[in-house]
Amino acid sequence: MSSEKITNSGSSGGDGFEGGRFLAMLMVVYGHWLQYAGRYSLPGLTPGEIAKILHYLYSVHIQVFFFIAGFVYYKYSKPIGGFGKYRSFLAGKALRLLVPFLSVSLVQFAVKYFLGGGEPRQLAVMLFAPRGGPAAHLWFLYVLFAIFAIAGSAELLRGAKKPIALFACSLALACLPIGFPSYKEFGLLDLQSLVWFMQFFLAGSVLAEKGLNFPALNRYWFFALLAFGVWGLSRPESFSGYPSAEQGVFNRIFQFAVTLAGIAAVIRFGSFVKGVLSRFVAGISGLSYDIYLLHVIIAHGMFTVFVRLKPGLAASLVWVTLGPALCIGTAILIAGALRAYAPLRMVFLGLPYRR
Repeated sequence: MSSEKITNSGSSGGDGFEGGRFLAMLMVVYGHWLQYAGRYSLPGLTPGEIAKILHYLYSVHIQVFFFIAGFVYYKYSKPIGGFGKYRSFLAGKALRLLVPFLSVSLVQFAVKYFLGGGEPRQLAVMLFAPRGGPAAHLWFLYVLFAIFAIAGSAELLRGAKKPIALFACSLALACLPIGFPSYKEFGLLDLQSLVWFMQFFLAGSVLAEKGLNFPALNRYWFFALLAFGVWGLSRPESFSGYPSAEQGVFNRIFQFAVTLAGIAAVIRFGSFVKGVLSRFVAGISGLSYDIYLLHVIIAHGMFTVFVRLKPGLAASLVWVTLGPALCIGTAILIAGALRAYAPLRMVFLGLPYRR
């Protein structure tokens, strides 16, 4: 199984994940787009209201991808039977995740620099503190790479994939009454993100190990959506960050469980949308990783250029509503052009070099 399929969950369409990836990608793009738009005055929306919308959008958007990645890792990746295979496994993940991180970061810096706003120091800190680099939104890539490395190491040591034990350890680690260092403090050693998101990756692996899939769990999706909605309405601020040391063990476990409920709701609703717009959803879902890599560069360029041409455009609700669709469409066109040339496909999308 190629690293492309494992990372992009290309083999998981039959497991009911295509719609979930589609919906999560819309949440990612719209959230980043709204962040750009929030720099301007939006009619009818206060900064506080924009923050609440972002809380909901960011509550489960990336968690969905970690969950699916864990499911596909357990179900489809080849067994790691020795150090040589482990080394090949990590090399494939580095190609798929770290190479695009570096190349897209360089392009993002060039776009920011020539349009105004790029600082040379961002390149200096990129390798040591990726969230302080020019493409901070790509933090997902190096955190996922670290999780793959940990999961692969555990498989190498134990001789088989046994996600339940590792999941229990990660959950216990996340419940310790301490605060883990964040990217703001330790840069690349972003233990806060690693501990939090590894739980969802391993939860997906546990689900795959038990032979379950989301179509089999659809009867529970309404209750998952209800729990997620009640939690969000009662404590929307909890969606904006990670569990803190002050929350206590119960609140940490509850927040993790409710976030899982949100993931279930997103995947289930995404399946419903896919049933209505089957080919469209499948196409966007299959390119979700490409869109993730490219959309912030496109959004930055669009806002910078159009604001200079028409200053009032950024404050238009029509622009905020329709802009993400234009951003996604542009990303698909660029991804298609990159995929047509083997060197560019490898450097910017992390795909194997094949003529």
